[in-house]
Amino acid sequence: INVCSFDTLYETGEDFLKFYLSVVQNKEGIVYVHHVNTEIPYTFDDGYCMDWEQFDKVKDVFFDSLHITVVPLVADYGKIYEKIKSLCKENMTLLKPLLADENAVEVLLKDCVNPVVIVHPRTDKQLMNRLKQYADVYLLKEPIVADEKQHDVIIGLVTHGTHYQDVKNTIDKAIREGAKLNDKGTILQQKPFTEYLMKSVKKS
Repeated sequence: INVCSFDTLYETGEDFLKFYLSVVQNKEGIVYVHHVNTEIPYTFDDGYCMDWEQFDKVKDVFFDSLHITVVPLVADYGKIYEKIKSLCKENMTLLKPLLADENAVEVLLKDCVNPVVIVHPRTDKQLMNRLKQYADVYLLKEPIVADEKQHDVIIGLVTHGTHYQDVKNTIDKAIREGAKLNDKGTILQQKPFTEYLMKSVKKS
């Protein structure tokens, strides 16, 4: 590793150093990649989590001759997924978005009572249709229609970024107006789903 590489390694911190050494030893590793300037409400013990800018900075320096499985922390195919895809190299295996198959959606919602899912307006149509098989689906900032039933609400976002607070505000407003909503948080805050994800990653 050259001097420039050591500088980059120093900037990324001790946790990345430990991860990198384990990857070198095992000749492979798992990297979870997400949007920039966002918070991930989950800790991945089997790999290293970074935003795409960090990933772009280290991929050529440290991952050039190692097999890396890249897990895109996005719900569906879209511009963030395409951005992560564009950064991947030949020695990397890019997995599908988190909710790209019906099993993932079913696992996400299986423990929910009268589920409601709030999603980004740019969510792809295939995912929207899968979600609608199991839940009432609303777009960001769209008013939630109150009824007499108790509803579990899943925020259909992966990270706690710009839109997260918008959704929280929508839920709080609906509750003030009489809706019986139980806010269960974002996708990665659902234990059955994260367990499913970890198993899927190991099989890849």
